[in-house]
Amino acid sequence: MNTIPLTKLAARFRAMQLFAHNAHLLAKGQTFFQDHEAFGEFYPIYETAFDGLVEKTIGLDGDYNPEASFKQVGEFMSTTWGCTNTEKCFEKLLEMEKRICTDVNDILTRMDVTQGVSNFLQALCDESEGRQYKLKQRLKKAE
Repeated sequence: MNTIPLTKLAARFRAMQLFAHNAHLLAKGQTFFQDHEAFGEFYPIYETAFDGLVEKTIGLDGDYNPEASFKQVGEFMSTTWGCTNTEKCFEKLLEMEKRICTDVNDILTRMDVTQGVSNFLQALCDESEGRQYKLKQRLKKAE
């Protein structure tokens, strides 16, 4: 089984973890407490997803290459890093969340995966849709 798409998705989650952790530290303003807490809830979720994807990759006899993975993380970070304020950070995080489900759908339609991998990936997308709802609600509040 070609596990490269799983490794790429894992890198996306690692980039999101770093992004959310940074946004957590940079939160300020009238909504500081809510925003700081919200970003603080996201980054451990992303870390858990990253870890699970890497474990799936290795479990499927895939090759996990940390150097290649972190190069991919850097590429994801360079395209999403530019959050200049809390609102922009929430917008960027929403964009990244949407990409999770797109990536999962691509993997499921292009790869022959085990039922366990399919269930795992579908759960990642399901959880992402819940976070997307929360992010959209937060962004509406700011309008």
